[in-house]
Order: sequence, then C-alpha cells, then structure tokens
Amino acid sequence: MISTFRRRYLLRTNLLLLVLCLFLTSAYAQNERKIEILNSEYMEFDRNIGSGVIKYVGDVAFKHDDMLLYCDSAWFFSEENIVEAFNSIHIIQADTLHLYGDILKYLGNEKIAEVRKNVTLVDKETVLTTDHLDFDLVSNVGYYEHHGQLINGDNILDSERGYYYSNINTVYFMDSVVIVNPDYNIYADTLRYHT
Repeated sequence: MISTFRRRYLLRTNLLLLVLCLFLTSAYAQNERKIEILNSEYMEFDRNIGSGVIKYVGDVAFKHDDMLLYCDSAWFFSEENIVEAFNSIHIIQADTLHLYGDILKYLGNEKIAEVRKNVTLVDKETVLTTDHLDFDLVSNVGYYEHHGQLINGDNILDSERGYYYSNINTVYFMDSVVIVNPDYNIYADTLRYHT
C-alpha cells in the first residue's frame, strides 16, 4: 500500500515538473522575438554563407519589437536571429533615437547593435559620431572605444572612450577628454556630461 501511494506521488510530482518545464520553456521562447523582414527588392538563400541564411538586397527594412532597421543589403541568419547589414544603415528606436553607419551586426536575441564605420547616433539635440559603437537597445546604452565626438548645443566633446546613456541623458567620457565651447576649453581624463 505504501509503495502504491509512493508511486502515485512520484508520478504526479514528475508530471507536474514536466508541465512546469514545458510552460517555462514556452514562456522563454515567446520572449525571444524573431526579427521580421518588412521590405526588400530582391532576396535569395545563400548556402555559401550557411544554412538558413537569406540575402536581401535593395531598400531592405527589418522590424524587431519597437526597433526599425533600414539598409541597402543584408544577410539574415534566421536560426540565430542575427542580421548583418551593409551601407546606408539607419536604426530607429522608439521614434527618438536614430543610429546610422556603414556596417552592422545586430544580435536579435540580445538586442545589441554593433555598428561600424561612419557611425552617427542622433538622440534629440545630441549627435555622437565615431567609427565603432556597440549599442544595447534594451538598456539604451552605447559604448565606443576608438575616439568619439559629441555635439550638444555649443559644446563639442571629444574622447577616446565613452558610454552614452540615452535614458538618463548622460555621457561618461574617458581618456583624453576635451570640451570646446565658444567661451572656454576644458581638458580632463574623465568627465560625466549631462545632455
């Protein structure tokens, strides 16, 4: 009698754990939203790059949650949820932040944009230019480490490295910081600047 009771108890417990695991897996999978293609003039499957890779050319547009991505051409790695985009890249995040560049690797599951060459970030009245910017679209934080210049009103700020916090309108400049203003110049090793 005890062994029958114990078997039923173990069976129910295991069944409950299985249902719970399936529910949690389903909930996690729903949080990892897939990147959607909105437009392209031409597309082809490119098996030379890898299986499941789609090449889009001409007036390409993607959407991922509240982010829009425009470019001239792109490779979409559908299984990994990654886009590698080229030329005339324009990312729009929540209608206020615009990010431009020549080369992009967008990691959809992490929501990280790695933008290279001729990078410009425009956020309201602030313009940041650099050649190398990683931007986290979840936390709205960008990072550069190969010289950047920020223009905000009359101030022009240069540094070798920096963190741009869009949500709190703050930039942390590091390494060879220079502020040029019509009335003064400031030189520093590190600087916190509120835009």
